[in-house]
Amino acid sequence: MELTKFQKGLGYMLVKQGLDLDKAAMIVSIFMKDEQLTCEMLVWLYDTNPNEEQIMHWIVEHT
Repeated sequence: MELTKFQKGLGYMLVKQGLDLDKAAMIVSIFMKDEQLTCEMLVWLYDTNPNEEQIMHWIVEHT
């Protein structure tokens, strides 16, 4: 299964925020079936520039 441009972008943004590749891939896989949530997280990452703890908290709140 090929990743969409949003999933690729999410992975890139997560790595850019300092997450290791394994964690970024895990998060992308969590949101694989929900493109809307993927886009919401992308916008949130871009707007807030969060650290790893904030990212994990966002995931818990939205899944």
